[in-house]
Amino acid sequence: MRAALVGGECSFEIAHHETKRRPYYRIEFDVTPHDSPGELESAFREQIEAEVGAVQEYCQQPKYTAEGEPRRPILDLRFTGTLQFSRGDFRTDELAAYAEEACDALYVQENAGGIRTADVQQLISEIDEEDVFKDGQLNTAALEDQVFETIAKESMYAEKAEDVADILGNAHEMAQAEEAVEDISDTVSSARRDLFPELADNVVVDIDEDPFRDEEESDAPEESSDEERPADDDRPEEVTTQ
Repeated sequence: MRAALVGGECSFEIAHHETKRRPYYRIEFDVTPHDSPGELESAFREQIEAEVGAVQEYCQQPKYTAEGEPRRPILDLRFTGTLQFSRGDFRTDELAAYAEEACDALYVQENAGGIRTADVQQLISEIDEEDVFKDGQLNTAALEDQVFETIAKESMYAEKAEDVADILGNAHEMAQAEEAVEDISDTVSSARRDLFPELADNVVVDIDEDPFRDEEESDAPEESSDEERPADDDRPEEVTTQ
């Protein structure tokens, strides 16, 4: 705002100056269609290359320029969908580094919280539809039960998978309640014996020595007979020092 005297009267001239700021650009990438890390990486690079022009155009807006030059953007990189391979092979840091270089970004903010892995998706699909969600929220308890049952089915206890899943679930709850490890172990062992008594019957304890033998008896030197004692000629010579 600027004030001036015109004909003895004060007049004001108002001008609006737009605040300069850093451009903030969002890129979303759906991981669902890609079955391998290599396929996903190739598709990601293609999408980024296709968006470089749009990013540059966005940064050309006057509010994002400094001395007539566009400011380097901050990228909001969001991954969505269902991942078809292990999360350990999903290298978001490398993808973000590529996007940063291609778009000449000041910083890339990664967000992979919106994706699910295919194995979890499969577990959810196997739960009864009415049990999947509770009050609009994912029923994690039902999902945990399904996980434990899946583990049991793939173990030597598959014939009683549901019972074993219950045991695992109880152990999980005890661990969350920070109960003693010994108590958890005893509970699991007791339940295992009840479900699979035939496995306990096959246990063989192989101990070389008698565990109930008196320690003093075992440590005491054996007495030698007179016949076993060395003769006088065989005894070591005594040495006396003065």
